Amino acid sequence: MIIAICDDQRRMLDKVYCYCKKIVQKKTEVFSYTRPEDLMQSIYRGIIPDLLILDIEMPEVSGLEFQKQLQRNKMDIDIIYLTSHSEMMQEAFGRNVVAFLNKDNYEIRLAEILTKYEQELSKVLEIQCEGKIKELELKYVLYIQASNKYSEVYYRQPGDIKTDYLLSGYTLSRWQEILPENQFCRVARNVILNYGNVKKIDRDMVYMTDDKCFKIPKGKVRQFRTAYHAYMRKQVVIL
Repeated sequence: MIIAICDDQRRMLDKVYCYCKKIVQKKTEVFSYTRPEDLMQSIYRGIIPDLLILDIEMPEVSGLEFQKQLQRNKMDIDIIYLTSHSEMMQEAFGRNVVAFLNKDNYEIRLAEILTKYEQELSKVLEIQCEGKIKELELKYVLYIQASNKYSEVYYRQPGDIKTDYLLSGYTLSRWQEILPENQFCRVARNVILNYGNVKKIDRDMVYMTDDKCFKIPKGKVRQFRTAYHAYMRKQVVIL
């Protein structure tokens, strides 16, 4: 797991960095930046964080604008916002926002969030592909589609622009038995979706983060919307 922290105030940055290093697993890497431009350049060079901890208000590029830059580049990286400006939270709500933490007492929940996040990334699917076992983090699975007697597991990891897929011998019914039902939904006969990678719902169409869209069967739209919003409410922490 890779964590990147960005705050233009060096004292606050060092404080959060040291706190993160103290509580995360040894294999987790933590990087810190005072300028959003340096963080973005690091991402372009291939250091792709699984999680960003951003100051919501910075003079050159705000945390909000940085989030929009990621979205324009089709980079799905989760964000924890640190803020002293609660009035900015409404604007920042949306996909990939894990938490809003107050700078004055962020320690209360940050340890809990990071521990949970590391646990989520430790959940993997084992898929046999070309005679080898491929491990894929559950979080990064977008959707699974039926393909004759097989299934195609589509995924996109942080920083990836294109969606890739693995061919599995499991049927969708078998995947339903394996996957957590609070995170995955068989929205139609031939596809299972990951709520965490839904970009938006428009009437009876659901759009994924790679812009692939699926039609929700008539009669299941309200049920799907309710389950999706329940999932999303559980993902965001406000302190």
